[in-house]
Amino acid sequence: MQQLDDGGVAEAVLRALLYLTRRRTRLDADRFRLIEAALARSPHFAGLDSRTVRRMVRQQVEVLTADEAAATAALGRMAATAEDRREVLAVIDGIAAEIGAADSALRDDLEHIRRILAEPAGPAATPPGHPAVPVPAAAARRGRPKPGGTPPLH
Repeated sequence: MQQLDDGGVAEAVLRALLYLTRRRTRLDADRFRLIEAALARSPHFAGLDSRTVRRMVRQQVEVLTADEAAATAALGRMAATAEDRREVLAVIDGIAAEIGAADSALRDDLEHIRRILAEPAGPAATPPGHPAVPVPAAAARRGRPKPGGTPPLH
């Protein structure tokens, strides 16, 4: 399975769109129409062939299905810069306007995504029940030295 934080803006856009459209009754046709619209809006999809896009969609569905809360929390780490976050929000706001933000569940889901993308990238975006591990501690466990430190003894 793909790691939660793997990917960049294109994968974050797809994951957010799949999350926002997960309650739709006509999932396949609606989702793929929305994904095509996202492709047209974002330069991050330029040059991607349909096979690559289908693979990306399958990966994002797999990640969302495995752990929805952690997958959505990871969006802020995938779109790490302020510019990346603005890009993701611009695409999903456009899509939300198309599918009807009058739906209260969609509004709530969209607000959830906005809150995640408003937080600084990193551990602050980790959902409850998924403890954040500071990078130096994680690096030390993998046998790598902490930044500016010495390797752990074995």
